[in-house]
Amino acid sequence: MNFNDVLNLPYSLYLLYRKESWVDSWNRTEEGREFLKTLWRLNQTKADLKAIREHQNKGVK
Repeated sequence: MNFNDVLNLPYSLYLLYRKESWVDSWNRTEEGREFLKTLWRLNQTKADLKAIREHQNKGVK
């Protein structure tokens, strides 16, 4: 895609391409994949109930 094609994209499509390009560049290294996993985890708004129960039951035998 040349520069003029990029300039003529709808703004929302441009932002989508920019985001996908950014994610793809981070996916190329192991450190980048760990970074993306951390970002995903930090963006979660719902509790991981299974992990909470497992953590609570660690001391119980």
